[in-house]
Amino acid sequence: MKYTIASGRFSATVNDMGAELVSLTDGSAEYIWIGDETYWGGQNPHLFPVIGRVKMGHIDFDGVAYPMQSHGFARRHPYTVVEHSADRIVMRLTENETTLASYPFTFALTIAHTVFDGGFTTSFTVKNTDTKPMPYNVGAHTGIHLPAIGAQSVEGCRLEFEKEETATVWYGDEHILIRDDFVRTDILQHTNRVDLTNELFDGDALICGNLNSQSLRLVSPDGRAVRMDFAGFPVMAIWTPPKKAAPFVCLEPWHGMQSKTFASCSFDDRPYTVTLAPGEEQTHAYTVCVE
Repeated sequence: MKYTIASGRFSATVNDMGAELVSLTDGSAEYIWIGDETYWGGQNPHLFPVIGRVKMGHIDFDGVAYPMQSHGFARRHPYTVVEHSADRIVMRLTENETTLASYPFTFALTIAHTVFDGGFTTSFTVKNTDTKPMPYNVGAHTGIHLPAIGAQSVEGCRLEFEKEETATVWYGDEHILIRDDFVRTDILQHTNRVDLTNELFDGDALICGNLNSQSLRLVSPDGRAVRMDFAGFPVMAIWTPPKKAAPFVCLEPWHGMQSKTFASCSFDDRPYTVTLAPGEEQTHAYTVCVE
């Protein structure tokens, strides 16, 4: 089922499947990727309890291997609406038989979307309802529809980070795992700007860590822009499908990331993992604003 929230000129559509905000429009342009499977059938999925692929297709807990899909399972389940007002909707996912088969914890993942006149804020509140410590990754995979800002692909667009960066920029191997020797030394070095080309993504996503910034701007060749504020997320991934010149780019704030190629299958080897004590909860939020 889909729900609408709105404020001023802007309205958003949220699907109960995955609690996914699948549309943001000001009445004249659509700012969320439309999900054309020619390029990528996703739009704006949420990533939990892992980000990226897992080594050997499973995660180990206490010596037991549990199968885990790429980017986790949060996007593949319907959520329960716990609050719905004119400009805000709150949805919740708790453990079930399917999630327990791959992630042996009881939990509550509460996702809230709030629309304002100019964009939206999404928050993830993760609560450990189990009796043992619970590790997790959480993040977003927000597809920005480039025609809304006057671009047909990333070619000629640029990223402007809030601060000058000397970042670590990884890209994945053929298994989309991280390798310390797969680092781009020509991107985000003593600058706040990345000039985008389609070829830049031939090696798949750019995964930026060790950032100083808490926001970035995606700017089109004619100067129109979308800003993402991601305070509290230590990683920002940028992705568009390789060799497709797709009319979208994903801005992905992550708390956690995929395993390194030579690491184990344990959560302990997934950088930026959060671990909650029993009964503890933590909230992570990001904002998208049309400038």
